[in-house]
Amino acid sequence: MATTDADNDPGEDGAREDASGCAPRDPDAPALPPIRDYALIGDCHGAALVARDGSIDWTTLHRFDADPVHCRLVDAGRGGYLRVRPIAEHRIERAYLDDTNVLRTVFETDAGRVAITDFMPVGRTADASTHDYVSLAATGWLVRRVEILEGEVELEVLWRPSVDFAASAAELEPGPGRVGLGSGRPTLFAELGFGIEGDRAGARARLVAGDPPLDLVLADSWVEGERPQDRVEGLLAVTLAFWREWIEYCRYEGPHVGAMRRGALVLKLLTWAKGGSVVAAPTSSLPETLGGERNWDYRYCWVRDTSLTLYALSVLGYSGEVSRFQAWLGDCCTRSLPEVRPMYAIDGALDLAEQSLDHLAGYADSTPVRRGNGAAGQRQIDAYGHVLDLALVYERLGGKIDERYRRLLAAVAAFVEAHWDEPGAGMWEMR
Repeated sequence: MATTDADNDPGEDGAREDASGCAPRDPDAPALPPIRDYALIGDCHGAALVARDGSIDWTTLHRFDADPVHCRLVDAGRGGYLRVRPIAEHRIERAYLDDTNVLRTVFETDAGRVAITDFMPVGRTADASTHDYVSLAATGWLVRRVEILEGEVELEVLWRPSVDFAASAAELEPGPGRVGLGSGRPTLFAELGFGIEGDRAGARARLVAGDPPLDLVLADSWVEGERPQDRVEGLLAVTLAFWREWIEYCRYEGPHVGAMRRGALVLKLLTWAKGGSVVAAPTSSLPETLGGERNWDYRYCWVRDTSLTLYALSVLGYSGEVSRFQAWLGDCCTRSLPEVRPMYAIDGALDLAEQSLDHLAGYADSTPVRRGNGAAGQRQIDAYGHVLDLALVYERLGGKIDERYRRLLAAVAAFVEAHWDEPGAGMWEMR
């Protein structure tokens, strides 16, 4: 593998900064692809969206609701990304590796073929029991493994991290085999000769048949003195094994079994392993209608949605996720009584104060972009029923409801008895 610093300049726009101090806007940035062209990867803690053209345009590490390291998804010209693709004209094929949430994209040029394997490492904790697939450990890393399949291919690598939803311009610091934002903040590790212009880093790499893989690791924590790339082989093996072992617990044997298993894998990916909550979506502010303003932050746990999700997983044979969420929901409701909130933060927090990020243009100019969700303060009376219904599902799966939880359910039922006929916000959260 040969790397060069030539043509590493990501463009002179990278050196300009808005007077506001925001990340500079690139007026020549290509339009965002259709939402359907994004593939989701994750580690049951955070997530990333990978475009068909090899650009990762949304990434949150450790928490789904963290400020994204990449947010080009909500502003094509200002948001950050991590892009790897051939310089020459190319054809694209991609798919998840069988029974996993690990994505493999193959780029074919006239001179050769190269594959990119994208994943976020995850596995079971060391003390997890035989059938425990809810006690999970994750590095919080984003990994891109680039492998030459035949011939030779020259690649372009561009990294533009986002800081505070691109409200601030990133200040990149180069280092040996890395470029980053400083101690404790995201760093991109790769054996490349990066050039830095403004808030962007760029490099080129020529891969020739027989070269070892080129690994890129985005991390905000690591053991100093070690190369995160040296762990990629083992982390990939653990991650593949975790997803494949988990999906083998699926009992479904009806029609469209492949689609059902893929759907189950997505639902599992959206669970937050540290608590048991499930996010409605891993993203914020994608529009219900292009150009519209119903662009909400969905990186939280809705009682209704999650109860239905866990019911679906229980039918497929998964009881551990139901038990974990049941305990999480009980803690949340105990703190918010007499109200049952329609949604909670993934860690159960009650304050989801909503903020409009007016410096961002939105997906396809659909504004505003939002952080937080003001609908958390609404009363949606059906949420109370879902708490009771989930308790029934949990009991039918063999769970034991203790006296403390029975008092909680009694309080929920009493509240509904007293308030069921009062006006509520409805399930569509109209403002």
